[in-house]
Amino acid sequence: MHKALVLDRQAGTIALQLCRALARLNYRVEVFGERESIAFRSRYCARALVAPAWQRYRVASELRRIIEQDRYAVIYVCSEEILEILHNLLSATELTRLPLSKKRVVEVLLSKNVTVQHMKRAGIAVPIT
Repeated sequence: MHKALVLDRQAGTIALQLCRALARLNYRVEVFGERESIAFRSRYCARALVAPAWQRYRVASELRRIIEQDRYAVIYVCSEEILEILHNLLSATELTRLPLSKKRVVEVLLSKNVTVQHMKRAGIAVPIT
């Protein structure tokens, strides 16, 4: 059975849906999030990985330990906060088991305004918000 890791600070609706979908595909799903995350209570969550008190350096250290310790077939990053932490971690060190897009791509995705500008330049319709 393949293992999947879902990274979501509050591990809410998206994490729940991912747990269910991945379990149907025969994945053993592990979820990383804050202590009260509702996805931890899902019958499809095989293992709850509780984040330390939400301080970036502590979360980064724990994520590094988890990712380097276990082999995951897939890793889903479901929150910008975690993506930003991983992005900074990758800038400082090398995580061989975490393939992320190039640094510049992640920087664009972390900024709504920059993302919208790229979409407009590419001719993609952008809703006004």
